[in-house]
Amino acid sequence: MGPRFAAFFRITEPEGLPVLLAGGYFFFLLAAYYVLQPLRDELALQIGTEHLPALFRWTLVLMLVLNPVYSWFVSRFPRRKVIAWFYRLSSCSILAFYGGLRFLPPEWGTTLTWVFYLWVNIFNLFAISIFWSVMVDRFTPLQGKRLFGLLAAGGTSGQLVGSGLTTSLAGLVPTTVDLLLLSWILLEVALFCLRRLLRSTAEVASPNSASAVKKSNGSSALAGFREVLGSPYLLGICLFMLLYTFTSTFLYFEKQDIVASVLSDRAARLAYFSRINLLVAGLTLAIQVFLTGRMIASFGLTAMLCVLPLLTALGFLVLGLSPTLLVIAGFEVLRRTANFALTRPAREVLFTVLPPLAKYRAKSVLDTFVYRGGDALSSWVFEYLQALRLGVSGIALVAVALALLWTGVAFGLGRHQATMQARGAHSPSPGQKTGGQGAEAPVPQG
Repeated sequence: MGPRFAAFFRITEPEGLPVLLAGGYFFFLLAAYYVLQPLRDELALQIGTEHLPALFRWTLVLMLVLNPVYSWFVSRFPRRKVIAWFYRLSSCSILAFYGGLRFLPPEWGTTLTWVFYLWVNIFNLFAISIFWSVMVDRFTPLQGKRLFGLLAAGGTSGQLVGSGLTTSLAGLVPTTVDLLLLSWILLEVALFCLRRLLRSTAEVASPNSASAVKKSNGSSALAGFREVLGSPYLLGICLFMLLYTFTSTFLYFEKQDIVASVLSDRAARLAYFSRINLLVAGLTLAIQVFLTGRMIASFGLTAMLCVLPLLTALGFLVLGLSPTLLVIAGFEVLRRTANFALTRPAREVLFTVLPPLAKYRAKSVLDTFVYRGGDALSSWVFEYLQALRLGVSGIALVAVALALLWTGVAFGLGRHQATMQARGAHSPSPGQKTGGQGAEAPVPQG
């Protein structure tokens, strides 16, 4: 890493290699996912948008089953091994789906599409949650505010590449299912970066990390749920994420309905989804590289948490007045850009004041079960609102009210995090500095 680059992004010398590997890990992980995502959405339209609420609810059921399993593994096995097992299983799953969707008889198509849709949802949430769990365990709160925007830019660059490759290759490959092979290759490179990251930081593991794992051996599989329910701070993050998922689901269903009514060609729909991802990635990358870290430092965590809720309220107001493909596209691009560039890095800073195991167990519950629980619950609410014949304008007004409530929650969380950080809620590991250019915090080592 060049000295000018490090100086511009305020990266200290000991942070150079870990930041480079972490950025590469996130780059290839999101590149792999953003090859999968438009394929998932396009296949979902083949089975019909009327099945989307059911798919959301089945995702919730699977999250309810898988979260205790994940918590049990994290409590009883070295965390880096659990992480490696997850990604290896995911890599094998991509190859299995390729074989099934490509070569099995057509009568298997609907069943495989349902399973693939559910798997992509689960992979997305667990894979990204695990990445950020490693990062918030790896960096101090002050480092997080300074570096998380840059690490997120690595992921956004991957989104840009994955979306660009999908857009370019969608009309060239014999069948869009062949893009699964590209996703598999990208995920394998992400695993290589992850292994190097863990090996390169193994020697700085603190005694606290090891003892935390030993003490957790008697923990139950439901430890993550108990940690969330027993902490007002985590419950606040839970409400923040639920309000995010409610507004996201409302927007997603409206988008799918509008796209299905305007674009009838399969390749055109896949290209549309990929172009949206491409535009979001380009805007997000520019903000993350040049503005995110400085904006969090200048305006504070609270302001960054409030940006997305306020933008969401404004976007739903416009959508209610003009429910067109152009408006839905513009709203989605601005909202996702604000989320990835500002709110998501700021939200991850909220977890840096938590104890080590909570960054894996409780965070996984929030990032997966609560996230998909919000999806399922909001899908029911959306169906109910449609049954009341509110229409796009009426549903948009409900979303505006939720967004304003979300703004209040965001403000409270930002203030609470500042208080916890000031009180030293998560004391540093032995030998770890906490200054503005904080030294390395250890990656969790089983």
